[in-house]
Amino acid sequence: MAIAQAQVGLTITTIVPKPLAGSYANVGIFFCNYHATNTVVVQVYVSDETGAKDDDSHSIMRDLTLAPKESYVLNVEKFLLDSTGGWSINAKADTASAVVATASYIAI
Repeated sequence: MAIAQAQVGLTITTIVPKPLAGSYANVGIFFCNYHATNTVVVQVYVSDETGAKDDDSHSIMRDLTLAPKESYVLNVEKFLLDSTGGWSINAKADTASAVVATASYIAI
């Protein structure tokens, strides 16, 4: 099992990178708004090898609103990321330096 962590920025931020070989099974993603006073809105995308896209056709979660000091766990749906398609999971936020995403995944 592996863990990846990234601070979600104003532009597309990779949370689970595309596998270099084989496949990854995403187990869960945790989004934590560590800002003391600001509510933050996060967008989450799955993108293929053509690059990280922030459009409706790549969206898996729209307008996830995190109150100050709130966390959200995305653990119901599992994603199989394959090196052949170059799939990755990405996110962006409407506030810089406020949200950390932590993902757990396993190579299969």
